[in-house]
Amino acid sequence: MKATNKFIYAICVICGLLSCEKSQDWTDNKDDYKAYKMGIEVSTDSLIFEEGESTKSFIVSSKCPWNITTEISGSSQYGDWTRGSSQYGNWISINNFSGKNEDKILVTVTENTSAAVSREAAIIVTDGLNTCKVYVKQDAASEMISVSPTSLSFDWSGGDKEVTIIRNVDYTVKSADTWCSFLSSNKVHVTANNSYQPRSTTLTLTGKSKTTTISVSQQAAPQPTVKATVNAGSVTKTSASCKVEYNSDAFDITQYGFCYSTTNKTPSIENNDGSMKNSPNYSSEKKNGSYTFTISGLKQNTTYYVCPYVTTAAGTTYGDAISFTTKKTNSPGEDDNPTPGY
Repeated sequence: MKATNKFIYAICVICGLLSCEKSQDWTDNKDDYKAYKMGIEVSTDSLIFEEGESTKSFIVSSKCPWNITTEISGSSQYGDWTRGSSQYGNWISINNFSGKNEDKILVTVTENTSAAVSREAAIIVTDGLNTCKVYVKQDAASEMISVSPTSLSFDWSGGDKEVTIIRNVDYTVKSADTWCSFLSSNKVHVTANNSYQPRSTTLTLTGKSKTTTISVSQQAAPQPTVKATVNAGSVTKTSASCKVEYNSDAFDITQYGFCYSTTNKTPSIENNDGSMKNSPNYSSEKKNGSYTFTISGLKQNTTYYVCPYVTTAAGTTYGDAISFTTKKTNSPGEDDNPTPGY
């Protein structure tokens, strides 16, 4: 009887073991040694996303039901992961998975727009007893800094113009000249051009290792117009009356006058044969007007060349030169009463 009982018990144990080994019910066998030995496998332990790559996949293989949890590298800056269509940490997501047998897991990452840091996380696959990790790393983006437009043109009065900057790094801006500056509102500021010459400069935007530039040009301030005329009836042996008219759109006239010469057809302040008439400290705020000078002490029967000028804070502007010839001695109409016949 005892021998028969032992035989029956042995048969039952063997049948029970065979039944456990064939069973796919993880719930009923999770504490069984043979079930534990089933294990869980992933096709790779790392997914490296280079710049421009957005999707990679791996295979999960297990005879037991399994699930995915997550582990964020570093701190909680990436947030919590949520299975399904929601993104993990706002930059990584996976497709829905069956959690049974063999399944392909599709991992999608958003573009890493930062050139400063790479991003890391881990996908943890577990069946409750066994755990596999798939490490996910995304490279930092290549440094990028661009500006539009790359050239700006200002009129003489200056002002502000806005530019658009696209970048993934911090940057600094340096101007080659003090009259042009960059404002925090992404605007380029240019002061008024107080000269009669155009000017140009460059703004340099510097990131971590790359630079880009903005070319800035500015028109010259408009020069005044100045014109001289001679009253023909005023020309005598030794004098003549000249009228000068001027107009300035930009700056106040600070000085005006005219230069004359018998040898230089285009006399100037620097080259006038020592003959010049002017108003050295003209403080009127007028930008337009006229004045008349009588030139005296001239040589008779001599041609004179006259050039008017006005001076502003930006410099001196000359008008076109004119000419006249003084009367001869004993010419009719003179005051010296010439003797008839001589």
